[in-house]
Amino acid sequence: MTSVFIGLYQIRLAKKTIVQTPGAEEQPQRERPHEAVSPPATTPRRNPGIIDRTKELSVLRQRLTGGASGIVIVTGPPGIGKTELVEEALWELENALPGPSGRSRPRVVRREVAPDLDPGAGIDVGRLIADIENLSEDDVALREAIGLHNPPIDQLAAALDSHRDTPVVIAVRHVENLLDPVTRQLRDPELDEAFEILAKDTQHQVTLILMTRHPPKALGRGTWPERQDQITVEGLEPGDFFKYLQRVAGDDRPVIKAVARLHGQLRGNPRRGELACAAFRSARETPARLAAELRRLESEDDILGFLIQHVIAGLNPLERRALEALDAYGTSVRLDAVCALVVAEHHEPHPADEVRDALTRLVERRVAVETAHGEYRLSLSEAERKWAGLPDEDGPVDSKWYHLLRRAGYELHDRRVTSPHTLADLRLHLAELRALMRTGDLWDRAHRRIQDELDPELRKRNRAPLLLEAREKLRGRLRSEMSEMTNHNALGVLYMSMGDFAKANHAYGKALEYANALRDLPIRAEIRANWARAYWQCYEVETAYDYYKLARDDHDKLLKSDPEAYRRLLPLRMNIFGGLADCHRHWGEYTEAIRCARKARAVPESEGYPDKPEMRDFTARRSVDIGMKLARWHAELGQWGAADQMDEIVRGELDGRGQDWLQSLYHNGHAYLLLERDPKEAIRTARRAVELARRFTDPAILLRARTTLCLAHLKDNDLDRAARQIEAAMPYHHRGASLLAPALHALVAAALGGDTRGGRAGELFRLLLAEAEAHIKQDRHDVMAWDFKGFAGCGRFLDGEGELRDAIAAFKTARATTRDPLRPREPTPGLVDQWIFLLERLDACARPPGLLRPVIDVLAAAQVRTSGS
Repeated sequence: MTSVFIGLYQIRLAKKTIVQTPGAEEQPQRERPHEAVSPPATTPRRNPGIIDRTKELSVLRQRLTGGASGIVIVTGPPGIGKTELVEEALWELENALPGPSGRSRPRVVRREVAPDLDPGAGIDVGRLIADIENLSEDDVALREAIGLHNPPIDQLAAALDSHRDTPVVIAVRHVENLLDPVTRQLRDPELDEAFEILAKDTQHQVTLILMTRHPPKALGRGTWPERQDQITVEGLEPGDFFKYLQRVAGDDRPVIKAVARLHGQLRGNPRRGELACAAFRSARETPARLAAELRRLESEDDILGFLIQHVIAGLNPLERRALEALDAYGTSVRLDAVCALVVAEHHEPHPADEVRDALTRLVERRVAVETAHGEYRLSLSEAERKWAGLPDEDGPVDSKWYHLLRRAGYELHDRRVTSPHTLADLRLHLAELRALMRTGDLWDRAHRRIQDELDPELRKRNRAPLLLEAREKLRGRLRSEMSEMTNHNALGVLYMSMGDFAKANHAYGKALEYANALRDLPIRAEIRANWARAYWQCYEVETAYDYYKLARDDHDKLLKSDPEAYRRLLPLRMNIFGGLADCHRHWGEYTEAIRCARKARAVPESEGYPDKPEMRDFTARRSVDIGMKLARWHAELGQWGAADQMDEIVRGELDGRGQDWLQSLYHNGHAYLLLERDPKEAIRTARRAVELARRFTDPAILLRARTTLCLAHLKDNDLDRAARQIEAAMPYHHRGASLLAPALHALVAAALGGDTRGGRAGELFRLLLAEAEAHIKQDRHDVMAWDFKGFAGCGRFLDGEGELRDAIAAFKTARATTRDPLRPREPTPGLVDQWIFLLERLDACARPPGLLRPVIDVLAAAQVRTSGS
């Protein structure tokens, strides 16, 4: 057991919060860590204090001191002063005297989300809990080691409950780095869930301030971004703009005076004011003349261009080359990396002192920043880069920039982490790829970097979508049809992972065209298998089944035509049979489903099965997944001996394997088997599955595990915890997924509300019915969809809508429908027991109870007939 604790402790240390560069929008100078301040006898003024922001500060102050808590969102464009506004409010909180009630000052915590890193680098749920409870890193590691059975979301709820009298304010900068750049949705599902809890629970005294350039959106169906009006920071008033310029330009009165008169043109934006001061101080013309030229400009873009061009014009040759080097790198780098790139190729690096001085002047001119780690990066926005004469991200580039970007790629390659352990370790890998792509010519080298280094590492971390933009740019630009085929196939996989079937369908179609043109049977088999998976995810099961059979036939042909390829693609064969098993189970064809699943699990025993480390991981995951499906299917058939036997086999296969993602698969399946026999142990096991799935960020397992945990709490008559789990599961539910989660969502809503009439439960049952009928319309032999239609019909009946006979008919159809009229359906007593339990829970909500007895009796009669046979 000690080794487990040590391992978990090391995991925690590897996940330490990373605080990196400040953004261009705030103080460009090197940051200093915040120091603890002892409360003085009287509240001093912050030095330098904020300028203006009276209205915004008043709103923020009220949010922080008015007794409310939860999420406070502060938005505004780069450089507008979001951090200054928040820091002023935090200063007041930290230095205010205790009020008459003796209420203590809040404890203030500052966090920053660094760019170019794991989306959860600056803040995650574990860090939130630690900040609320004021835990050290060692405390967090020990708690995780000894408290694995307590999920983080439950720990968060407990932390909020136990600190209801302890005010805490957590301020997070650069939250835009947590958002998807296109949808503006929060990318971390666990953090999204935590934000929803913070926003909904009004009894705690924890306030989370999120500073972001873009208004955020919830990942699922959460409402945390809209629960309170966001605080929008706008430009400074003229007098306050003048005061700010005095800070920036010091005693340079001609510059301050000239820039202050441009308040209207600059919209009071502090960032524009900084650039104007830098431009005017470095220009040859007088400030008055420059101001006169600027007044003639009307558009904001022209004004920005005027400022940036004059700042750049004031750079000496070495400063200009340093600026270009930072742009070519595209990420923060050390001084020696800049020294290597500011000289001609094959020359000795430029003297460090001179380059450091040049970088310092770039920082002073507000076009670069020095990070807290002593690295440098560009601080120009895309619009500012354009006016600085730097090439567009999408090219084209001239000969000079081609060679500079190529060299930047080599330098980044030499400096990358060769054995990455975290996504942060891949920062330079990704920057190298970006540099290669920007050359507009090194497409094949970029593709090799993706295939050989980035794709395997990112897939391990469920972050392959980070390569989507690069793969799209490579489309049609690779020299070989084989590379094009590989890239299109990967694009199909990526688009399916994002739920975009139309684009995935197009990508797979192009990949298959290349495969047919090349007469490449192995690749064709792989593409067809991937396409089958795509159709399965889109709930087009018949088409998926057909593509799986085509892929199986292609692989069969390889046994004679290309035995080496046959052996290499044996893992694909495992996937194919697993997919066929899912299709048969979907139609209620349990015998065929179990036969295909057993074939899938037997494939790794084939002679010549690949034995590479990454393939062993894949095989282990698929074996566990399919094994626990087999156990569940046997349980649905009422074959508990076979179910327990398969469960025991899988447990034995896991002995000695500590991977979280394997254990989460097993524990979820094991918890399901325990539901009928030991609900409390099922709860403990499902909790462990949820926690382990979180560590691996696996939404599919999170959905399954939370659904199982909800069922277990219902079995244990703990409605509140059941509700919490199903609410947390619903953001992961998507079209084509099992309807069990929305069914439980409706049931729990009915139980909590006391009945279904006219309330939220009635609406959820209507949505469930619509989704079930959509499934049936797409595939009339979907046996589970008929069951869920029956359950939804019962809920609607209790809501005063529909007829109970329709629900009964649906449940009967689920037991009778078959693709082959000559093949009778197999009875599923274990599944029927589960439906009877759910119907009895729903019937308890009826007014009076017992209205659903006719439906329950029909299912119970089916059980009797099964027992008699």
